[in-house]
Amino acid sequence: MNTALLMMDRTPSGIWQNLRLVPLFSLIFGGILLLFALCIGVASYFLILGNHSLSDATDEIQVRMGISNSSNHLRTARLTVIQAGAAARIGEMDEFRANLASAEKRIQQAKDGFKLYADRKVKSPEDVALNATLQALFNDYIEKGLIPMINAGKQGSFEGIIAQETDVTRKLDADYNAVLLTAIKIRTDRANAITAEANHQSRIGFIAMAVAFSAALVLVLLTFVFLRRVVINPLRQSVSRIERIAQGDLTAPPLPHGRSEISTLIHNLQLMQQSLVKTVGTVREGAVAIYQGSSEISAGNTDLSSRTEQQAAALEQTAASMEQLTATVKQNAENAHHASQLAADASGKARSGGDLVSGVVKTMTNILALNAAVEAARAGE
Repeated sequence: MNTALLMMDRTPSGIWQNLRLVPLFSLIFGGILLLFALCIGVASYFLILGNHSLSDATDEIQVRMGISNSSNHLRTARLTVIQAGAAARIGEMDEFRANLASAEKRIQQAKDGFKLYADRKVKSPEDVALNATLQALFNDYIEKGLIPMINAGKQGSFEGIIAQETDVTRKLDADYNAVLLTAIKIRTDRANAITAEANHQSRIGFIAMAVAFSAALVLVLLTFVFLRRVVINPLRQSVSRIERIAQGDLTAPPLPHGRSEISTLIHNLQLMQQSLVKTVGTVREGAVAIYQGSSEISAGNTDLSSRTEQQAAALEQTAASMEQLTATVKQNAENAHHASQLAADASGKARSGGDLVSGVVKTMTNILALNAAVEAARAGE
């Protein structure tokens, strides 16, 4: 285990362990923001193109309606002049004047519509080639067709109106509308082209946004892979190491670490494990030393106990000898008292006879000899 811990700092680390979290997340969020900006830019670009196409289509519709309405207004003016002549013929002068005013108004509206066409912004070579012919036919329609009909109506000649309509104006209307239809077809083709271009731009916009969305999805998946490799897995390994340390297992194998924040955490955990191993080793050595000292103290206590028991036995023997000595002294004192009494008796009887004295002396001498023998025997014990 110590060898593994010593080799812990020498374990090679891969590129994942050297990825710093702050630059990594900055790169990921920067990429996401860039994709969002790209999507917004692409959408804005194609929105602008769509607005331009819509503006062009609106202008084209107005141009086409202007040239188309010029013919409609001229035809309405023709019918109004005929109605004015009919009113004059039956004496309805108010209606006559109203119809003439309406016809002149229609002619002015036709001129405004034709001017809108003439002032169009976009001119193709095809419709430019028709400009002179269309302008001449439009002017002839008014000057040679409608104006004479209005003048005939003002003169009260209904027959002149009908003759002008039948012989001249109708033919001028057919000539003008023949060229007009060609011009309208050109404008219709251009409107269709604008619509097709707008649809193409919309498809490109949708494709660009789909590509940007796909790129964002790929970036999110890569972000998940990065987080799993750089953050989630190392954190799980760190938690597993901490749980093993908490359970008292200090044999967790070394893990490679780099310069990232998570790698720094793993490195510090491994350093903590090394410190704990050293601390446990030191405590173990101290426990062994304490055990050895306790064994020695236990052996000394056993020896001391044995000696104490021996001294206690000796003390018990000494106490027994002291009791015997005390009894002997007491007996000697009694014997001495008895001897004193005997001596008193002997002194009293000394006067009685020398024989008794001699007997008493001999008795005392025997007693003293006996006492000396007893004391010698006790002293020997």
